[in-house]
Amino acid sequence: MASPHETVSVREIRVERGAPTPQQDRLYSGVRGMQMLLRITFSLLPVIAGLDKFFGVLANWDDYLSPLATQVVPVTPHQFMMGVGVIEIVAGILTAVWPRVFGYVVMLWLWLIVANLIVLGEYYDVALRDLALSVGALALARLSQLTHSYRVRYFSTPDNGAKRVTAYAEPPAS
Repeated sequence: MASPHETVSVREIRVERGAPTPQQDRLYSGVRGMQMLLRITFSLLPVIAGLDKFFGVLANWDDYLSPLATQVVPVTPHQFMMGVGVIEIVAGILTAVWPRVFGYVVMLWLWLIVANLIVLGEYYDVALRDLALSVGALALARLSQLTHSYRVRYFSTPDNGAKRVTAYAEPPAS
């Protein structure tokens, strides 16, 4: 006798999971809460830092730029940092929209900042903090993948237009 949580037909095998257990729901709620906290953090902070590249309220950002960067890109340090500001603003907005991908982008961006500070030979404390922040961005990306998979597995139904995970025994007839 087939389980009430499985659907099997001759042309295809449809893989469906039963309802989540209360323990899975509690775990999902905790993970989702942490994911949202990281999502807000890694969306707002790059936007704030990016905007400050234009106003210089928080820091004189030009001091954090290695001369090697302006040798590679022939602009003044201030113009370079304004370009960095634009990139940070866009990264923050896109992280808010699509954290599964842009969490990794922010992580790589932070690694570039760490590399710049190491080449500069100063501000090792900031480099260390940015390295730790990159781990947080990685956690955001991974938690976003997990919460997305959970939502697709347990909350998408054919009724609301989402597709279930389906493995075909043979290719479907076109």
